[in-house]
Amino acid sequence: MKPKIVFVFLFFLLAGHCFSQNISVEKDSVLRNIKRSLPNGWTISIVGDKLFIERTDSAYEVIGMIPDSVKKWGNNTPKQKMRQYAYTHEGNALKLSFSYRIETKWTIKKIKLAKLHNDSIQAVKKKLWADPEARRVFLPDSKTFVPTKGGDENYRFTSKEDSLKRAHYNTESQKLEDLKWPLPNKATEKYNLFDIITYVAPNGPIMSIYPESANAEYEQVSNLMYKYEIGN
Repeated sequence: MKPKIVFVFLFFLLAGHCFSQNISVEKDSVLRNIKRSLPNGWTISIVGDKLFIERTDSAYEVIGMIPDSVKKWGNNTPKQKMRQYAYTHEGNALKLSFSYRIETKWTIKKIKLAKLHNDSIQAVKKKLWADPEARRVFLPDSKTFVPTKGGDENYRFTSKEDSLKRAHYNTESQKLEDLKWPLPNKATEKYNLFDIITYVAPNGPIMSIYPESANAEYEQVSNLMYKYEIGN
């Protein structure tokens, strides 16, 4: 099934979407305020169409145990010194940062057109999932399911055809989702910011960072940027 999409006219969306070479921290009062409000050792910069807020010094992921190699230093060694060595030599080095794509601030008309376009895409997605065949392969009756060894909550499809159809609907749905226009997450005086999801550790989000001051700094910057969320 190849759903036909009626697109909203996007001329006004495309106009002004291209990155402006004149974007600058110093030209925007909100970005200047953010710069002044950052903790010591943090910087704000624009590279191309990306804005970065970063901690200059590395931080480290807190490891659960002090390695035996460090414990062998003896009882006379302060635990704080052992922890510092363990974290900085055994823990994962982290680059604490916030990243955004930055554009010239959208007009109200541009935002309305983008939302209208996204709504039209969502309507097509809704129609896709309303297809009786989609409902059948994703919400079949109990006879279509065969429980796996993993438990009653996990199921496999009894036919390869149904499995392929399920993959088809997922693929078509994602194609439609990719056609949606990304909406800005934050607004400054002259610009819009679009969140770039990044992780501060190789294995995903972490619970604790060394030194402890870096934890507080990261939270401070997070709260600072939250003030400029659209809708706040």
